[in-house]
Amino acid sequence: MSSVPTIPGNGQSHQTVEQWIEFAQRVSICGRMVRDRLARLAARCQLSEPEFGVLWACREAHPAGLCQSELADSLAVSAAQVSGLVERLRRNGLLEGRRPAADRRRQHWRLTSQGRATLQTVLEHCHGRAGQPDSDDPILPLMRSLDSLAAAIRTSADDLRQTQQPSKDPNARTGSRNHHRRGAA
Repeated sequence: MSSVPTIPGNGQSHQTVEQWIEFAQRVSICGRMVRDRLARLAARCQLSEPEFGVLWACREAHPAGLCQSELADSLAVSAAQVSGLVERLRRNGLLEGRRPAADRRRQHWRLTSQGRATLQTVLEHCHGRAGQPDSDDPILPLMRSLDSLAAAIRTSADDLRQTQQPSKDPNARTGSRNHHRRGAA
């Protein structure tokens, strides 16, 4: 079993950082290629690629549906971006929103029967393009590796955010530097 690599940060070698940059470029290119193909297939059902992403995220949601922040997290976009997407999909009859009794401020989104049918049509277009499954198909191990990598990146990003939090200490470096400037004037 392979270990999850660490994300570059302070103290890592120049070569390691360059390898991560090269890796990021390759993943980005592959991601764009896959998204472009999905966008063409989704367009056959008058869906944009981000709209298809919302439908896909909702396909196996718990019965209550997904809130906008959950959708935003699963799509790696902002909640504001999701807001416009879910509204268009709702107007087109593909999603329905429900407000849970426990928190009427939130809206949970789930597929309508028309949304499930549209998603199924896109998947049928995909099956027609995918060909026969190959027993040596690397997709499942790649997906597991990418899930592990995404988790490592999230953890690394969380660690980085914690180390970059401003200090509450009034004598911290930033505060004392400002203090010296005021005193010098």
